[in-house]
Amino acid sequence: MEIKLSPDVAAIVHLAMSSGRYGSVEEYVAEAVELLHERQAWPGESLDRLQSRLQAAWQESDRGELMDEDEVRREMQAMKAEFLARKPVA
Repeated sequence: MEIKLSPDVAAIVHLAMSSGRYGSVEEYVAEAVELLHERQAWPGESLDRLQSRLQAAWQESDRGELMDEDEVRREMQAMKAEFLARKPVA
C-alpha cells in the first residue's frame, strides 16, 4: 500500500523521526494507526451499556457507596498500569 502525505503531515512525521523514537515513516504511521484504532475502539461498549453503568453508579451514590480519594487513586493507578502493560514497546 502506498500512502501520500501532505507536506504538513510529512513535516510532522520527519520531526518525530528526528527525535530518534521512530526509525522509519512506516513505524510512525503504524503507531499512529494503532493509536487511532485504540481511540475509536476505547468506549468498546454500546451507549445502552454505558447508560446502565452510569445508572448503577448513581444508585450506589444515593446509597452512600462512594470511593474515597485514596481508593480512586489506587484504582486509577491500576488502570494505568494495565493500559501500559498492554501497550506494545516501540
